[in-house]
Amino acid sequence: MNEDELLEDLIDIAFKVGSNRLFSDGDLLPMWLIVKPDDSRDIIGTPWNDEREKVGILTMIRLMLKTENAKAYSFVSEIWMAKLEPGEKRTWKAAEEAPHRKEGLMVVAATPEKQRMKSWEIKRNDKGRIIALEHIQEGLKNEGRMVNLFR
Repeated sequence: MNEDELLEDLIDIAFKVGSNRLFSDGDLLPMWLIVKPDDSRDIIGTPWNDEREKVGILTMIRLMLKTENAKAYSFVSEIWMAKLEPGEKRTWKAAEEAPHRKEGLMVVAATPEKQRMKSWEIKRNDKGRIIALEHIQEGLKNEGRMVNLFR
């Protein structure tokens, strides 16, 4: 399997796991899949409660990638998304604070040389139950902290 195929495989796996959890449980624990040099894989759930804990987990994952000599990883998580409408002024720091925010599912896959990201908007019915995931983005437009932890 070449590098591009590995990244697509990791995105597919992470999406399947993430979407299955969302549809069955209604929420998703942020999860990592780390590919080791012998192609064995570790799956790690990483809940966090605040920014300090998130930074600590990112530090731990970076260290794991290095000490395990990992060749790739994927990450799946629920996210908040928001964009400014034409003429709108930003009055919020993070998407989760935006008045018109939307829920999403984000999947990132990375090797030391390449990265991929895909996002889906979470659609809910009037009772709050998830009924669909609408694919909205591919690429790295919304590059963030999770995109390349090999750096």
